[in-house]
Amino acid sequence: MKKIKMLFLSAIILVSSGCSVVSEPDPQEVVTEMITNMQQLTAAKFEVSSTIKQNDPETNSSFEAELQMTGKTNAENQKVPSSDLDINISVKTKDADKGDINGDANFMLTLTDGNIYFKLGSLNLPEELQGQVESFVSLYLGNWYKFPNELVPDNIKNQIAATEEDPNKAKIEELIRNTKLFNVTESNTKSGQYVYQATIEQEGLKTIASEMAKIEGQPLTDAELGELSTFFENYNHNVTLYIDQSTKYLNKIEATIDSKNADENPDITLKANFSNHNQAQEISAPADAQDFNPMSLMGLGMMLEGSQGTSLNEEAGDFEDLDLSELENMNMEDLENLEEEMQNLGQDLENMGTELGEEMEALGENLGAELDVMMEGLPITE
Repeated sequence: MKKIKMLFLSAIILVSSGCSVVSEPDPQEVVTEMITNMQQLTAAKFEVSSTIKQNDPETNSSFEAELQMTGKTNAENQKVPSSDLDINISVKTKDADKGDINGDANFMLTLTDGNIYFKLGSLNLPEELQGQVESFVSLYLGNWYKFPNELVPDNIKNQIAATEEDPNKAKIEELIRNTKLFNVTESNTKSGQYVYQATIEQEGLKTIASEMAKIEGQPLTDAELGELSTFFENYNHNVTLYIDQSTKYLNKIEATIDSKNADENPDITLKANFSNHNQAQEISAPADAQDFNPMSLMGLGMMLEGSQGTSLNEEAGDFEDLDLSELENMNMEDLENLEEEMQNLGQDLENMGTELGEEMEALGENLGAELDVMMEGLPITE
């Protein structure tokens, strides 16, 4: 009888243990493993969307910008990661004095073998401005161009030519892995994913920003760190992470940023989806790409500058007769003149903005600094 009781008790224990609830892993450990896996990712597809909205009832003005981007990246058997991007940008502003200003653009970028290729798919601007640039845009719409390497800023060159030999790469990856960046406030599972509601860990972000700047030889000033602190003081930051339970890869991230001040109402959202983790992507330079002649931008500068006091049609007609081949042999003085023209063009475009646009630009810089650090933990490497 005693043996029967022992066997019966053993059976109960076995059954009970089989029905016991498996404890969930520590969210911070999962997040750390996810960041490590994403740092070692060799290929993937992704979709990114972001919006910035702000309304000012007192001035009856509003600003809304939307970015949508799809792409793929591949670093398998390559020293330099390659990427294909399809980007859509739209901007809508409303001003009681200047009226509505709407515009949108589509362009594509291919980064491969250390080169940048681009294609303008569409460009729609306010009627007056569209008329000013129509002749220029029509020359390039729908064609692939290779951007001259000598005109690519050094910081961009470093990004598209980064390799495993980068002496700072390992230090930065270790810094990100060992710094708490997310404070998980709620954890659950859904469709084979860990779903973590989180906020940005302020001190962790400041540590990463500060230490990364030191590693790269450009330490942040107290004022710059103060701006980051002010950003946290003035805005709420909420993040949702979707992490695959089996592979610990990031499938999706959602982030929202909104003002804590009731008198201000910027609303910023970011969503990014990742798929095809470590599945090689085919990316190559466009076969029909032409060499882009940057001297042609001088024509665009002349058109915008001339529109301030001359007929738009007259300027457009002059540009249509411009022989771009004559610009290829320009000397240093001509290049200096081009630089001045481009500076004037930048000033003209800047003057077209409103005060609201300037405010959103400052907000965007702060947001960009934060997102740069957030997404630094998710690079695609060899």
